[in-house]
Amino acid sequence: MLRVLTSALSLTRPWRPPGSRSSASDGTARDPEIQVRALEGPDKGIAEIIMNRPRARNALGNVFVSELLEALAQLREDQQVRVLLFRSGVKGVFCAGGFLPSPHPRAHQGSHQPAGVGKEDLGQL
Repeated sequence: MLRVLTSALSLTRPWRPPGSRSSASDGTARDPEIQVRALEGPDKGIAEIIMNRPRARNALGNVFVSELLEALAQLREDQQVRVLLFRSGVKGVFCAGGFLPSPHPRAHQGSHQPAGVGKEDLGQL
């Protein structure tokens, strides 16, 4: 599947997971939080997942994890991918951890689960 994505995209254009929102909740356009890039030439078979959520220092919010899971599902199906690299598109930051202000679905069910991304979500990674 990555071969199909790679042929349709240049290396500088980010991949957007199918069904991902193209705008923020306030109606303004936003960049995808996860980008996938396939390397070519002698590095063929290597894919990069680039985390790009600068305002939250790549914190694991709901949209971020959703896009990451979708990207991983697509890459898992591609037999040509031998190596997967995680990199940050945010200078000086890799990942700040969980994003607490994100509303979590279980927060409205009377659960004591804190808001944000849950262990179940991270377990899928």
